[in-house]
Amino acid sequence: MKRPHRRMHLFAWLILGPTILAMGIFAWLQRPETPYADIPDIIEDDKSSLD
Repeated sequence: MKRPHRRMHLFAWLILGPTILAMGIFAWLQRPETPYADIPDIIEDDKSSLD
């Protein structure tokens, strides 16, 4: 591989690396919140009617 080609790879990764990292952080921050584990009241009501 010739030197200019290596240099282009270096410059490409100097731009792409931080860009991919920033996109990953942005995507991580956009994920939805963890849902609550509480059972909704309507399910509790239906469950009690089975007894």
